Amino acid sequence: MPIFEAEVRGKTSSEDQLTSRVFGALTILDKQTVLIPFLTKLATDDPLGRRVKEFELLGKKINSLSAKEIESLDVTLWQYCGDSYPDVYINIGSLNWLLAIEVKENSKATIKQLKTQYRDIRGISNKVTYFLLTDDENEPEEVKQVEKELSSLGAKIYWRKWKQIWKWLRAIIEEQYLDGVSRNLVEDIIRLLGEGKRMKYATGLKREWFGEDIGKTLENLRKLSSEISIIIRELNQKIKEEDLVPMMPMPCPGGEYSKPKLENPEDWVPNSFEFTYKDKRWRKIKKPQDELYLYISFRPEKSKVSVGFYKGNRHTDEQLEEVSRKIGEKENLELYTEDKLLDVGYDLPINQLQDENVVDRLLEKLVDMRDFANRLKTFRSALGLISKPQ
Repeated sequence: MPIFEAEVRGKTSSEDQLTSRVFGALTILDKQTVLIPFLTKLATDDPLGRRVKEFELLGKKINSLSAKEIESLDVTLWQYCGDSYPDVYINIGSLNWLLAIEVKENSKATIKQLKTQYRDIRGISNKVTYFLLTDDENEPEEVKQVEKELSSLGAKIYWRKWKQIWKWLRAIIEEQYLDGVSRNLVEDIIRLLGEGKRMKYATGLKREWFGEDIGKTLENLRKLSSEISIIIRELNQKIKEEDLVPMMPMPCPGGEYSKPKLENPEDWVPNSFEFTYKDKRWRKIKKPQDELYLYISFRPEKSKVSVGFYKGNRHTDEQLEEVSRKIGEKENLELYTEDKLLDVGYDLPINQLQDENVVDRLLEKLVDMRDFANRLKTFRSALGLISKPQ
């Protein structure tokens, strides 16, 4: 299916996969109720509020297409045009009109790329409209620069925002009757752009996000954070006797090793608090998320605390086989593997950690996981252990 065109072509970038998801969907959704309204909005909704006579004419022509002409509309991705290939081609055959779209997510379009693509598509037909789709708030400076440098060709590059795509699809959901499958797919794309990519306009705050209930949640979170701080401070004193050392940064909200960013609001409120450790004999680690380490993870949402051993980089089949075999010798030890990452440890329910023995229980499991890791023959080189395992 075209929505997986990026993967089929071996394109792994987020930008290419986004292009495939959004514009690939336009090739399989109903053309009358989705593609035609989309093209009309693409042509007539200028982010700077300009009225373009060419687009007003194009919009009227698109809306007057017959059912047979609509069915002949063709959407293709990454089709070569001379020496370049804009990301999306929408061919309106009955009008002999081609819409070409160069898609950018986080990267910037270069003057060289825009000039090359514009020259190439003009070599196909004079009835070509060239769009640049970006996540910018303001029109990229490269647009005017290219139009200036290609003024002899009468070059026009029309800029559109990703936020507009989100807005157009929401309008289509409200204005058109879509069958269940089409509606679900369009809604998924809206969620992808709005919640996943933050490519949406502000829609206002909701009352349920504020008030006493949220205040109580925040207060409980503060109390939890305070108690975790006390537990870990006491634990960090006791681990010295077990030849364990804490790693940095600490704490690590949600297992993330970087400061929360404006574009990643899901990191602002952590769903867990993770503290990392290592045996002092293990080699030094520069990037814990890519290496091997021990951890204690407080997970309020799941009402449990996890203590385990994590291998952030890819493990071998031999290592996985040994871990799986060793787990069989212990009770309540869980193994998680995903994308060649390896996570083995204990999940401790809160009802086992509700008294003054909480620190000792966590320390016991942490030491147990350290000893477990040290007994893994296939991991000794990665841990920097030279002596034979006990």
